[in-house]
Amino acid sequence: MLITETTPLVRAWNAAKAEIAVPIVTVGIRDALTEKSLVHETQRAIFRLPSRETIHFVQGWITAKHIASQRPSYVNGLLIHSRGQDADVSCTQCNEKRFKNALGPFVTCRILPGSYHNSCSNCKWFDNTSSCSLYTGPKPNRKRKAKDQLPPPPAAGVGPPSTIL
Repeated sequence: MLITETTPLVRAWNAAKAEIAVPIVTVGIRDALTEKSLVHETQRAIFRLPSRETIHFVQGWITAKHIASQRPSYVNGLLIHSRGQDADVSCTQCNEKRFKNALGPFVTCRILPGSYHNSCSNCKWFDNTSSCSLYTGPKPNRKRKAKDQLPPPPAAGVGPPSTIL
């Protein structure tokens, strides 16, 4: 059987599929971020690396208020995206968001090899670095951190008398 665009099942499939257009915004990154606006020396060093002139992001995700806030995760996400390279394979977080049609701020999953433990720009934007499947740094030990924040147990013989007989 010869299958062409006029085959009934092909026509039905093409009529039923709905491709969602993603509104994209382009920004001149060198105009949006300046070296003087960067707070940390690591950010300034990365800023000096070769950069794309423009980056593309999903409309509504990045605003002038985000940039003006100078929140490190926002700035670092922009630096990764403008200086990095597309990941060979998208991270799990990016794939899950794409599957749900809930993209993050950046259209592609991009990393800056050797920086930020290879976390992608979308995960870094959300300050969710250690949850990125591309992350190569140490995994945080949240149980130890919580335990370290607890007050020390009372010393023997100190505290209220026991009422247990």
